[in-house]
Amino acid sequence: MRHLTLTISLLLLIGGVIGLWRFRFERVENSLEMNLLDLKRVIPALPAGAEWVESNGEETLRLAVSASHPRVCLSVALPGVSQVEALHVRLRMSAKNLTVGKQIWDDGRVLLEWWSPDGLEKHEIDPISSLRGNASTGDVSLVLRPISGVAIPRLRIEHLGSKGEFEISKFEWNVVRERAIWNIGQWILGACWLVWIYALLSGLASPSRLRKSLAAAIWVILGIHFVIPGPWKSLRPIFVPFELGAETSPSKAHSEPMDVAQKVSGLMADEVPAAETYAITAALGKIPPQGNWLIQIKHQLSKLRLLLHGLLLFGPTMLFAFLVGQKRALLLAIGFAVAIEAAQVSFGYGFDYQDVVDLFSNGFGVAAGIMAYRMWPRFQKRFFARG
Repeated sequence: MRHLTLTISLLLLIGGVIGLWRFRFERVENSLEMNLLDLKRVIPALPAGAEWVESNGEETLRLAVSASHPRVCLSVALPGVSQVEALHVRLRMSAKNLTVGKQIWDDGRVLLEWWSPDGLEKHEIDPISSLRGNASTGDVSLVLRPISGVAIPRLRIEHLGSKGEFEISKFEWNVVRERAIWNIGQWILGACWLVWIYALLSGLASPSRLRKSLAAAIWVILGIHFVIPGPWKSLRPIFVPFELGAETSPSKAHSEPMDVAQKVSGLMADEVPAAETYAITAALGKIPPQGNWLIQIKHQLSKLRLLLHGLLLFGPTMLFAFLVGQKRALLLAIGFAVAIEAAQVSFGYGFDYQDVVDLFSNGFGVAAGIMAYRMWPRFQKRFFARG
């Protein structure tokens, strides 16, 4: 009965995480959902190599390189958007015979620039998606946020490949913010996970309450930093799209397409800013990894990836073993390793051979942690007994 209760409650907790994450963001009041067609209506001109075409009945932005324009780059101010805390974007793009240039990042890519509130200085850049060959992204959904708190977003599109073309057939954006249900619910859900881990560690001849509480707290803290929300700066939905609430744009009430200025009329005090488009020849080059200090360390020590994954599990496993014993430590460590990989899959990062290698590295870290725990009495006796 105990095992059944733990299993059912675990499934409910996982469902609670997915549900709460889905409702993390909502549209800002009186904000507009705008799309690629709105962008076309306000862009004064496109640089050489970029053009609007109709594909499958939809307006599509196509970028193609040639001898006369070997790189096609443009930066676009998003109409209807000023200073924001977060921006939800939906994107669909495809590539055709796009060959990578001299650098691995010389492909077709879409990015979001974050400028200072006065619009005079660029603070940071968020990659949205990139393509090469004959690939297609499908529908990409992201919430992007500036580290500075509030900033002005600009769309940046670059074709840096040596040949071929790529198309953007869908680009939509909404200004969003975190819901109150997330700000409160994340703490309640974290407490529920804490209780569940505590219950998992309980039973006959179980460790003391303090040890179980400490082990549960460490597992939850690790889960917050490495699983959900995790170390990522740009946030993806888990399996199902973000539920942003009812749209406030009046355009949906009209059968005919509305002008961008009409969309804003009655909703914003100021006139919608005209989108400024800049044709640029200098590409941004390599983009630094986006995320917290964990992502930065992983990037700086990328050649030591296997060692880092091993150490990530070694320390917690050894600590869990001292707190709650070897068997329970194995359970917690394996659950943590599986949760990390499961989160990456659920966020849409996929699962490939490198993730299999990471799991083996995690397993090595767990085994090393248990071995170190078992060798500790011998080490202690040898080095501390005399003292």
